[in-house]
Amino acid sequence: MSISLQRPGAPFDRGQKSINPNGNPSHMNATAKTTRTLARSTAAAAIVSTIAAGVLLTGAGSAQASGTVTTVEGYRVTLGPLQSDGLPTMKCPAGSYLHNYHYSPGRLVPNGVQVLEPGGVGVSMGGATLATVQPTGLPLGVQVYDSTAGPASATNWALTSQELVINLVCTTNPWDAAYYDPYHVRG
Repeated sequence: MSISLQRPGAPFDRGQKSINPNGNPSHMNATAKTTRTLARSTAAAAIVSTIAAGVLLTGAGSAQASGTVTTVEGYRVTLGPLQSDGLPTMKCPAGSYLHNYHYSPGRLVPNGVQVLEPGGVGVSMGGATLATVQPTGLPLGVQVYDSTAGPASATNWALTSQELVINLVCTTNPWDAAYYDPYHVRG
């Protein structure tokens, strides 16, 4: 009669894989398995939180979908031939903000500013100013604009006098306003 003793952790037959002291198959590194599991659960949590945030923002935006868009004349001037003029700061009425649409394509003006002229007048503005009183309910860090910012100028390049009108298109709905988002800065 022959008795054979098995070594601890040794396979019983050739088809069985050996087991290390941690209880994992010897071909699997316990640290790699833990890291992979942690990465999967972190990715799943990020996906779930992103979807939840999107649902919340969509719901909040649709709840605030009403609002009034109005056009306010901000500035009017007649410029002589080759005349330049510094533009003043122009502001939407209280409780309204610059509308988030570029009304003057090809011009360096912020969203919500409409430049009307017959041709030959160049207009540029340094940007927009954040509203002093910010509306509630916007995503964390997001702020809306309500006025133009300097430096701003207009130049009549024509050899005849030209009338220039600058309108502000304002909205009472902060979800439709021109905005600053510190997490998605547009370059």
